[in-house]
Amino acid sequence: MKRINKIIAIVLAVCLLLGSAALAHGGRTDSSGGHKDNKNASGLGGYHYHHGYPAHLHENGVCPYEDAPSEEESEPAAAKAPKPAAAPEPPQAPGGVLTVHFIDVGQADSILIQMPSGRVMMIDAGNNGDGGALKKYLQALNVKRIDVLVGTHPHEDHIGGLDDIIKAFDIGSVYMPKVSATSKTYEDVLSAIKSKGLKVNTAKAGAEIKLGGESALSIEMIAPNGAEYDSLNDYSAAIKLTYGSTKMLFMGDVEEVSEKEILKAKYDIKAELIKVGHHGSDTATSAAFLKAVAPKLAVISCGEDNSYGHPHKEVLARLKSQKADVYRTDTMGTIVAFSDGKKITVK
Repeated sequence: MKRINKIIAIVLAVCLLLGSAALAHGGRTDSSGGHKDNKNASGLGGYHYHHGYPAHLHENGVCPYEDAPSEEESEPAAAKAPKPAAAPEPPQAPGGVLTVHFIDVGQADSILIQMPSGRVMMIDAGNNGDGGALKKYLQALNVKRIDVLVGTHPHEDHIGGLDDIIKAFDIGSVYMPKVSATSKTYEDVLSAIKSKGLKVNTAKAGAEIKLGGESALSIEMIAPNGAEYDSLNDYSAAIKLTYGSTKMLFMGDVEEVSEKEILKAKYDIKAELIKVGHHGSDTATSAAFLKAVAPKLAVISCGEDNSYGHPHKEVLARLKSQKADVYRTDTMGTIVAFSDGKKITVK
């Protein structure tokens, strides 16, 4: 009952600020070991991954990857593929509020960002079984187009529902890192991208995402900085969003190796809010990285009673030492943050 009351409170808050209704759901835990590099978390059989773009899919005519740094440069991957509909002029949201939904998808990630202009960005889409519930959540918010869609890395608990989202909504541009997997989950996502005549822009450090009508907003990728990693998690796209004087970091499943690269590159990563990397695993959110970020608010996306023990007590202790307020989807359900460009509040 407490969880239901929390979800109702979130929906009412969104309705008041955006004139829309929201629907949260419980999601499910990835029971098949989604973070093991040698096993398909969806239960569809073993897989492995490769640095770079998937040659075997090029040969089968499935791969839509192509280096293209901005949405404006994206063109259909195939001449016969249907061309995406032109982006409608988005309505102005009341009060210039930026809204970030950390959607409860169990032991997985999915983040929806509604810009003040009405444009929409989505980072990850949960497990394979979460696509339907995510569609309903977005539809309840009257979302019809996703201007920027990011798959942080090809683990099933991050890209599992991407194919459903791509099929259901008008998509502007897609970003994924330059690494491929042989899982059916990954191939389903690429097939959905190709069916819409889209290309995959490379998610990498230094890439800027430009959206029209967002003069007070900037979005920059701060990872991955390297070309090859031992862990698929370190290929994760990490994103810094600045709105007015407020800043947020979305860390995907970035672990300490990638964190050290970010620090070495001397990015300005100080931010009021951080989406904690790798569901609160102690392989991420190192003390040095957290000190540089100095967050006041921390969001952890993880499943209730998950088999990994996320979030780990070491990470919670580090966050406590930084005096950051911690919000967890496993205990609180969907979490919604609001920024007016001066202050971030969390419901």
